[in-house]
Amino acid sequence: MGTQALTLPVSTTAVGNGNDTIYAGLNNAITVGTGHDSFVFAYGPGSTGTTITGFDPHKDSFTFSTLITTAVSYQDDAHGNAVITVDPAGDTITLMGVHASQLHPADFHFADPAALVAQQLAEHHASFLL
Repeated sequence: MGTQALTLPVSTTAVGNGNDTIYAGLNNAITVGTGHDSFVFAYGPGSTGTTITGFDPHKDSFTFSTLITTAVSYQDDAHGNAVITVDPAGDTITLMGVHASQLHPADFHFADPAALVAQQLAEHHASFLL
C-alpha cells in the first residue's frame, strides 16, 4: 500500500508491508512488515524503552531528535538481540532477531526537533491526499 505515518502512544503496534514512518514514544512494542520503515524518536529523554520486531538493517532506519541524543551505541543482549543505547540515562531500543554487527552508522540519523515536527506535519497532510 502507500506510505503510512503513525504516532504511537505507549502501546503494542503492528504495521503492514508498506513503507512506514513510525513516530515512536515511550515503551512501545512495534512489529513491522517488509517495507522500508523509518522510526522517528522526536521526544525528550525517557521516550525510549521500545522493542522492535521485523527491523531490516538493510533498508530500515532511525531518526532521533537532537534533544534526545546526537550519538548512539549498540551491542547484543544475552539473547543475541541488538540493543541500542540512546542516551546517558540508559534509554534503549531492542531489535528482536537483529545482531548488533548487522547495524551500520548509516542506519542512524539525527535531526533538529523543529525539522522533525515539520516532517510529521507534512506527512500528516500528505496522508489526506492519498
